[in-house]
Amino acid sequence: MPSSSSSNSATPTSTPPYAAIALALSEQHWTQLGQGDHPITAATDDFEINVKRVTSLLLVRVVARAMEIAKQTRQEELLKKQQEQQEELLDTNEFSECEFDYKQQQQLLLLQSEQSSFMEESPFPETNWSTTNICTVFLQEQCDWPISETVVRQVEQFVRSILIKYDPKVPYHNASHATHVTISTNKLLDMLWVHRCNSFGLRQNALSLLALVFAAIIHDVEHRGLPNRQLALEDDELAILYNDTSIAEQRSLFIGFQELLKPDYKELRETIFPVSTEYHEFRSKVLSLVLNTDIASPSNVQLAKSKYIEAFQNPSLPSDAALTEDEVEENMLEHVRRMPMNTVKALNKGVQNVSGGVMTVADASVSGVKNVANFGVSGVKKIGEASMDGVSKVFKGVGGVVGVKSTSTADQEAAGGAKLSPKPPKSMVSSMTGGMSAMSKSLKRNSGITKTSENDDDTADSPAASKDMLNQARKYTVDPMKNTVKLVTGSLGSIGNSFGLNKNKKLGIRVSMDLTGETVETYRRTTRRTSLFKDEVDDEVDDLKAAVLMDLIMTAADVSQNLQGYEQMCKWAGRLYIEMRKAMLENRGPDPKENWFQNQIGFLEFYLAPLSQRLDATGAYGPLGSMFGEVVESSRDRWLVEGAQSTNKMIQDGFAMFPGNDEWIEHLGVMEGGATGSDAADVEAKLGGSIADMEKQVTEPDRLFL
Repeated sequence: MPSSSSSNSATPTSTPPYAAIALALSEQHWTQLGQGDHPITAATDDFEINVKRVTSLLLVRVVARAMEIAKQTRQEELLKKQQEQQEELLDTNEFSECEFDYKQQQQLLLLQSEQSSFMEESPFPETNWSTTNICTVFLQEQCDWPISETVVRQVEQFVRSILIKYDPKVPYHNASHATHVTISTNKLLDMLWVHRCNSFGLRQNALSLLALVFAAIIHDVEHRGLPNRQLALEDDELAILYNDTSIAEQRSLFIGFQELLKPDYKELRETIFPVSTEYHEFRSKVLSLVLNTDIASPSNVQLAKSKYIEAFQNPSLPSDAALTEDEVEENMLEHVRRMPMNTVKALNKGVQNVSGGVMTVADASVSGVKNVANFGVSGVKKIGEASMDGVSKVFKGVGGVVGVKSTSTADQEAAGGAKLSPKPPKSMVSSMTGGMSAMSKSLKRNSGITKTSENDDDTADSPAASKDMLNQARKYTVDPMKNTVKLVTGSLGSIGNSFGLNKNKKLGIRVSMDLTGETVETYRRTTRRTSLFKDEVDDEVDDLKAAVLMDLIMTAADVSQNLQGYEQMCKWAGRLYIEMRKAMLENRGPDPKENWFQNQIGFLEFYLAPLSQRLDATGAYGPLGSMFGEVVESSRDRWLVEGAQSTNKMIQDGFAMFPGNDEWIEHLGVMEGGATGSDAADVEAKLGGSIADMEKQVTEPDRLFL
């Protein structure tokens, strides 16, 4: 059971602040967020109520992060202890083999016992960082959060400081919008635990979950109610500052991190970022998430598409169904055999001049090597593409060796290549050493393909059939074909390695390179998570897929009203219309009523429908994933029938709400300073009874929770 942070008593008597609010917000159905008249969950423009709601959700993420750090620290201690004990056993020669095995088993049992004791002290036998689970457990235990009261106050102070910077005169991009997006983000995260499908490591990463909620809170802070293109047309000071690129989003990021880095939040930062690398990881995630909400930026949209394709639809990545080793070898030899002899001679001459990572081919300097030796897990994607002065496209056409049909001899000669030699001259044999095994091992882990024959026959049959040529090649103890492959790829690979390249990597979204030639791996490839904690082996980790999933969640939350039903869509579309009408009357934008009906159809079909399909296609939500598309389709169908009437109402409301400078503000219930006539005491009076009822309901023993 977690210890209380505010009392030294062995039996905590207090309940964690904000837990009941966060739980109530999380238990709403996705399509019912903010609906109804429940005082804790009903949508409102009341500033103080929204501060409490957003604070509750951010606080839970901070708690989860603190618990993750404690868990990771304990795990590292156990692993370090296990390693030290194994080293002690290895250094001891007193035990027989049976005694050694027995000692190892005893140590493992002891570590498992320590792990079990640690988990018993924690309220979570497995890593479930969902808001619903965290709040339910702590409310049932009736204990405070495992963080200090100072951190709790700083979380509340941060939320208040951010929300008050949302301009209350902006009808759509205001604190109410930020609150709705934050609640929607929290719900999308909680839904990941319903069916526990593969989330690519996101569910177990409390830092990433915190980044999502943080990004939702700050994503539109200080928004002026004007689109980026208008600010750029006006040469606004922010447009000049941010070079016409995601102007509003970059401003929001600046404000958000400027606030977080103030001395006022020192304890908060120390709680969630014990080391600086974790802060920079967090910042990188938040930057990507907020910039991704600029859906009017072609470059951002294209980048999001490219990341999604690379993560989920990349056809160039090899499948798990690999070819056999003999098929790998045969395909590779076939391609080498079909190379023109002058190319083979040039390569042979070139490999003799390899020195210090610089290779000369026919006395020509290799000034750049691109995709030198990128191999897939189950096959070769590219053997080599080099830019060489003097030897043009030496290895072009060898890419895709495995699983790709070879080019015929006739096609090769028709393309202008020299005639193929069925067998290299004997003089080449003496200048080459080694075999195919090096290449094969790089393609197939822990496998050797090399075959040598005790028969030293030098004769060769007709090269018409690749199988005959392969058999002839295997008769050499030192195979010229194999040696060519080995020496060429080995030499090129050594150059690639000197630049920091890895055979299984290519430059792109996952891996980049700086001017020094140092490679930067942005996203790790899929690996199986290894942990002493039982549930963490169920989710495969792929940083790129997790990042794409995070982007989709953030984007979906930003337009969540359109994914939650027709009524929500119309409500927020009306506010957006008013915001655009205000800008129009200030001569800072076009008249929004033009094509409003048709534009909503386009947004539903060309943006929201693909977004919902991608969110579903990740598989992270299991059967729930289809719900997003179904809502969009239903809203589109209703808009086609009722949209004209809804559009007329929005136009009429726009005229009624915006005849002057203040009447539309009064109508929306938003006042200067970010408040709406309710102070903190009024909020406590409104929510006090409901919170008490929620806490009582949660502590009932027969309560079912996620």
